[in-house]
Amino acid sequence: MKLKPLTFYPVGDNNEHVYKFMEHNDSIQQQLVNAEAQPGNLVAGIKKDVVISNKITDLSRPGHVVIYGWHRLNGQAIQPLANIYLDTYVYYSHGIRIIYETLLVDG
Repeated sequence: MKLKPLTFYPVGDNNEHVYKFMEHNDSIQQQLVNAEAQPGNLVAGIKKDVVISNKITDLSRPGHVVIYGWHRLNGQAIQPLANIYLDTYVYYSHGIRIIYETLLVDG
C-alpha cells in the first residue's frame, strides 16, 4: 500500500523532537484509516528506510547509517541511497521496516 509522504518544514531542531515524531505518526495513521488499511498490509513511501547496503563499509564514513526512500506516489525517492547520516542522528522521517516477526540484533 503506497501512502503519500508527509513532510514537515524544518524549524530549528523541531523535526528531531518526540512531538514531531508523534505528529508524523498521527498523520500516517489518518492516511491508513482513510485508505481502509488492514492489519498486515505492507505500507511503503511514508519514511526514509534504514537499509542494508555496501555503502555501510565506506571507510571514509565510519559510524554512519545507510538510508533510502520516502517515495512519492509516482515512485520517485525523495532520499536517494546515501550514507550521509551519523548512526546517532534522529529525525521524524527515518524509519525501520521490520519484515519478519523475528529479529536478531547483535548476533
